[in-house]
Amino acid sequence: QTCALPIFRRGRIWASAKFRELFGLDASEPIALARILSHIQPEDRPRLLEALAANIGQEAAFDFECRVVRPGGDVRWILSRGEFERGRTAPPRLLRGASIDITRRKRAEEEAIRLNGLLIQAQETERARLAAELHDNLVQRLAAFSIELGLLAKRCPEKQSEEIAAQLKMRQDDVSALAVEVQRLSHAIHPELLRN
Repeated sequence: QTCALPIFRRGRIWASAKFRELFGLDASEPIALARILSHIQPEDRPRLLEALAANIGQEAAFDFECRVVRPGGDVRWILSRGEFERGRTAPPRLLRGASIDITRRKRAEEEAIRLNGLLIQAQETERARLAAELHDNLVQRLAAFSIELGLLAKRCPEKQSEEIAAQLKMRQDDVSALAVEVQRLSHAIHPELLRN
């Protein structure tokens, strides 16, 4: 829904039916800035007033988003863009622009942020699981295998032992190095989990 901004003339405000509908204003009630502001979320009012004040004295464009509380408590996001047109006299003669209901877009943005948070949380959970699996399972099994290789090298008969023992020692060193690398990887994946 898009509508024209209200027209400010000689201290009076005129607004279209669509503007009144967007801002939750009664179709026949006289409009004053205070009445429009009463429908805007209190947190958004200062920003709106600053945007108007910054541009009212010049022919400059303004752009603001605010939340409007409509009758019944429904909150809608409204984007308004416009500019003041000056007349021959000092105060602005006319405010030109439009307002549009951007509630669907804002809700989609909020949902995207929520889903992004869930995705990050799921990634962290999976990283923690992988890190724990690497650290608690694979590293322990590699360490046990390395120890077994060392014991096997010591039990080799002396006649064959030098060459076999050397081969077993090399494999033991390889397995130990692999265990260290897997442990480093598990810490890199999720270091805070493994420090606790």
